[in-house]
Amino acid sequence: MLEIKNLSKTYEQKKFLKTTRLKVLTNINLYIKQGEIWGLVGESGSGKSTLARIIAGLEAPDTGSIVLENKTISFPRKSMPHIIQMVFQDPLSSLNPKQKIKNILDEPLKLNTNYPHKKRLQIIKSWLKNVNLLEESLEKYPHQFSGGQRQRIALARAFILQPKLIILDEPVSALDVSVQAQILLLLKQLQKQYKTTYLFISHDLAVIRYLATKVAVIYKGHILEQGLANEIFSSPAHPYTKLLLSCAPKLKGKISRILFKKHTKISSHQNICPFVDKCPVKKEQCLQNIPKSIQLSSTHSYVCLYK
Repeated sequence: MLEIKNLSKTYEQKKFLKTTRLKVLTNINLYIKQGEIWGLVGESGSGKSTLARIIAGLEAPDTGSIVLENKTISFPRKSMPHIIQMVFQDPLSSLNPKQKIKNILDEPLKLNTNYPHKKRLQIIKSWLKNVNLLEESLEKYPHQFSGGQRQRIALARAFILQPKLIILDEPVSALDVSVQAQILLLLKQLQKQYKTTYLFISHDLAVIRYLATKVAVIYKGHILEQGLANEIFSSPAHPYTKLLLSCAPKLKGKISRILFKKHTKISSHQNICPFVDKCPVKKEQCLQNIPKSIQLSSTHSYVCLYK
């Protein structure tokens, strides 16, 4: 369904009279099949959200391509809400505070369908029910709801056009634990019913383990390991993945930048392993050679110099 090929992204940072280039994504490759739930896990600043925004069409990559349903898409591109939708961490910032919920949910239908008002209203009411909200919610504004309720509204809006792919960027990280569990259960139920593909972005390993069927581990803009969720969690291969999982019980599943306080400049050579400065098992060759992709199974691979 969605294939990402050698995708890279660099930002320019201007400070005083000096301009520096910060590479946030490097040669990203992913193949996402219809109906899969992919978890993209990594610490803050690893490039997760940038990748999500590029897939959603909110930003353009510098190099590489995205093939969506066998068609290579161009940038900038027109929005494709019937295929891709995105749910953000803070629903309050993505819901128009001046609009009632009925108008927020009606907008994508008005823009992308020719349905008459009566049919649109039926669809809206149906989706309110699907996300376990009362019909009376239609006449309220976003600020009148709790965080969990607002995220349910955001999910209803994302699903209302029945897209093929929904990108979920830290959708439960701002919620209480009990509310997180409710939203995650709802996401599972909706995915099972509609066979929607998810790309779920999180720094919470427990959440990824609960929801995802496949996992990609990203660090400094590089995908270091990917595979089935049970492969990643039971048999991690890359030293970074192993370190994440070994520390997860102490951190209650959440990745902390305390583990990796400083992103030091490792070398002027951009092709060596991005984790070499922190790797507990690095060798001299790691500072000189390009890491290679090692295929452990038809679904599990990692990028390293050593098995």
